[in-house]
Amino acid sequence: GTVKLLNLNGRGAQSLDASELAVEEAVVMQTKSFSSKLHVLHRLIVAENDQSIIEYTGSPEIMEPLYKKGEVIPLGQEE
Repeated sequence: GTVKLLNLNGRGAQSLDASELAVEEAVVMQTKSFSSKLHVLHRLIVAENDQSIIEYTGSPEIMEPLYKKGEVIPLGQEE
């Protein structure tokens, strides 16, 4: 199945692997060293990404804030 909207709010030294869940649109706010793995189909909106990592599969339009510290990278492309 597919989820229309995923609203993720993560904080601290934790992680979420939701890469097996197909998401049409994801809104992500995560801080500190939180990391997430997502499969996004249409749009990935990053509200805040302070020193954390968002890895994704799919080919979403990515909307990031002008002021950013964290990383948003395709899954498997980490440096």
